[in-house]
Amino acid sequence: MDNESPWALGLDIGGTKIVGGLVNARGELATVHGKPIIIRYEYDGMTEGSSRAQELLVRIGQELLAVPTVSQAQISAVGIGVAGTVDFTQGRVVIDSANVPGMEEIDFPTLCIEQFGVPGYADNDVNCAAYAEAHFGAGRGCNPVFCATLGAGVGGGLIVAGQVYRGFFGSAMEIGHTVVNYQGGPCPCGGTGHLEKWFATAAIEKRLAQAIQQHPNCLIGQYSAIVQRPRVEALFAAVRDNDPVAQSILDDLLEMLAAALGTVSSLLVPEVVVIGGGIAQAGEVLFAPLRAKLPKYIAYPSGAYLPAIVPAALGPEATLIGAGALALAERGKAKSS
Repeated sequence: MDNESPWALGLDIGGTKIVGGLVNARGELATVHGKPIIIRYEYDGMTEGSSRAQELLVRIGQELLAVPTVSQAQISAVGIGVAGTVDFTQGRVVIDSANVPGMEEIDFPTLCIEQFGVPGYADNDVNCAAYAEAHFGAGRGCNPVFCATLGAGVGGGLIVAGQVYRGFFGSAMEIGHTVVNYQGGPCPCGGTGHLEKWFATAAIEKRLAQAIQQHPNCLIGQYSAIVQRPRVEALFAAVRDNDPVAQSILDDLLEMLAAALGTVSSLLVPEVVVIGGGIAQAGEVLFAPLRAKLPKYIAYPSGAYLPAIVPAALGPEATLIGAGALALAERGKAKSS
């Protein structure tokens, strides 16, 4: 283990858990006995709110500071990835997370100084994941890198020349709120016809339950432990076994995702699109048809340009790795200025 280079606390505040690790500038996680140190605390973000999130954040940070392979003197920053729109310059959530009410109440920079004695930097969770994938993962060596995450929501992040593009308000790259059907009714965010209305995990699972009611013999129900509450995994399992009901649903979902990615690709022209999140774990049953559908939604489809569409490489730790590495980069800038 490097005994001189700086490390950061990397923290990921999700809707149901908070995860932390120690990260260096190369995106490496600190280890004990050869195993990465990852600390997780489960909680009900919607019910317990920001006070519980703050309590667990501090507890995880304190446990990480006690990791024997990295001295506390080497910890120079804290990076925090959190769902919601974040003012990166202030380290504050400015539009609250849908999963953890009250996040805008937390002043992350002040919290980090008071609790850990080092500067803290907060950013949108997908921005952090995108930063990690661009620097250390599936997008390494490419520019620009667009990252989408498919799970409880649909998030996006853009890395240009190694830097996070946040836009004027800090909310850039929200691909989940790309319009894929202007007559499609309200998204949970209040907008109209957004991709997330259909592609979020809860929306897909609701659709699967309806399909089982209409087609009781479909394989989706057979692959569901609780027929009334099918999981997204049941959809992909049924598609692999050539179930026509499942295939029809997946085709429709991927048309919407391809339309959104086509818009992003036509506007931003990324070299690579990295897709992560729980739904992306399905593998080629998702990626192969998505790649096939993308050309018809992109500008000048007969031309030579199509971005590579690849699975994320860093797994569920991408956000905390990116948060920690981004914090170290920002800390370095502050020291040199």
